[in-house]
Amino acid sequence: MKKSYQSLEVNSIYNMKQVIHRKLGVSILHLSLIFLLAFSTSLSAQEGDAVLGKALFNTNCASCHKLDKKMTGPALANVETRLSEEEGLDREWLYTWIKNSAGMIKSAMLTL
Repeated sequence: MKKSYQSLEVNSIYNMKQVIHRKLGVSILHLSLIFLLAFSTSLSAQEGDAVLGKALFNTNCASCHKLDKKMTGPALANVETRLSEEEGLDREWLYTWIKNSAGMIKSAMLTL
C-alpha cells in the first residue's frame, strides 16, 4: 500500500510542528536558565566585600558615626529598624541617603 501525497504532506507538516515545538521548548528552557543564572549572580553580587566595605566606611563615615554611640551623626546599630519604626522610611530611602545625602537635601530644599 502506498500512501497518497496528501497524507505524506500532512505527516510532514505534523512532524515539522513537533520539531518546532520541541525547539521552542528547548529555547524557553535555555532562556529560563540564563535568566535564573543572571538573577542569582546579581543576588550574590550584593553580598559585597567586607574588607572593602570596612575601608569605605572608615574613609567616608567613621568620623561622624559609631555603631553604638551618637556622635555628629546618629549611632548606626539597628538604624534600618529605627528608621522604619520611627520615621516610616524604608531600605531604599536609606540607600539613597547613604549614596547621595547632599542631593536628597538639595531636592528637599527645592520642594519647600
